[in-house]
Amino acid sequence: MSMVPLIRFAFWVCCGILVYVYVLYPVVIRALAAGFGKALVRDDRQPTVTVVVTAYNEETSIRAKLDNLAELNYPSERLDVLVASDASSDATEQIAATYDPHRVRVLRVEGRLGKTACQNAAAAAASGEFLMFTDATTRVDPDALRHLVGSFADPKVGCVAGCLAYISDSNSPTGRGGRTYWSYELGLRAAESALGSLIGVSGCLYAVRKSAYRPIDPALISDFVVAMKMREQDLRTVLASDAACFEATLDKGSQELSCGNVASSIRSSSECSRGSYGHTRHFAMRPPFSGWALSRPTCFSFAKHRIPFTSSCCSDSPPCLPREELDSSCTERTGNWGYLGSPIIFS
Repeated sequence: MSMVPLIRFAFWVCCGILVYVYVLYPVVIRALAAGFGKALVRDDRQPTVTVVVTAYNEETSIRAKLDNLAELNYPSERLDVLVASDASSDATEQIAATYDPHRVRVLRVEGRLGKTACQNAAAAAASGEFLMFTDATTRVDPDALRHLVGSFADPKVGCVAGCLAYISDSNSPTGRGGRTYWSYELGLRAAESALGSLIGVSGCLYAVRKSAYRPIDPALISDFVVAMKMREQDLRTVLASDAACFEATLDKGSQELSCGNVASSIRSSSECSRGSYGHTRHFAMRPPFSGWALSRPTCFSFAKHRIPFTSSCCSDSPPCLPREELDSSCTERTGNWGYLGSPIIFS
């Protein structure tokens, strides 16, 4: 039996996915947001906030991070920082411990359980009414926290995502491409937010009502699951486009294929696809969200962001990048094959 018809069918299916992701979805979601979107309700509240910084061996970044948080334009008496260390073996905890203990606390989580487990432990130990999660390498704009907490004026908002901006020291094509794509993605997220259907946040910066935070399976990636946890409680996840944070982008194409980046991308892509599928399946089966409930905008957004990614990057996908294309030291950690496609159709 000839494989040509099957290959041709697979080709057109892939083309259809790309058309849906990059043409149909952006047009439809922006049109829906323009016609039916809700404006973000805000106030000038100043509740107590615990800033959670998860870290593993971040001795080169943690001091700059804590200094950055000290510059937040927010009443100091209503703000504290909790550094959740994933059993760091360097000086991360010692550096954090040099700060005022009334302002900065260190929580060591033994066992190298991962970022999500550290976030769960930090949320349980936090004293603030709201939790702001941020990464050790992310620079937060001084006004970002005010914009985040002000976006909780609507009691139906359970999570607010910050707006990540990539910065670069050069004007290389790689850097420009990364920034351009992310600008396109932020436009889509703004439209999804207006429809109340944001299904994921950037782990670099987001805030959650402590009362709405639910422990997340440590095997899953919190960036996606936290928004789904809000939907389980019939709460919205929205984007605060003026709550800015900054991360450095890659300046050279060769950096994307460096050993560390390839290993990290393959590992995180596989984990994220499995985690997204597993939690969404769990979410879809639970009342009152089962059945036709998922045909609402949340499901529409999920189909764009997660289904193509899961189908292309999970461990059951056909291998696309042979061992000889990777550095030998890298393949020792990632296996014989890598999986292409996730940077193209995952967002």
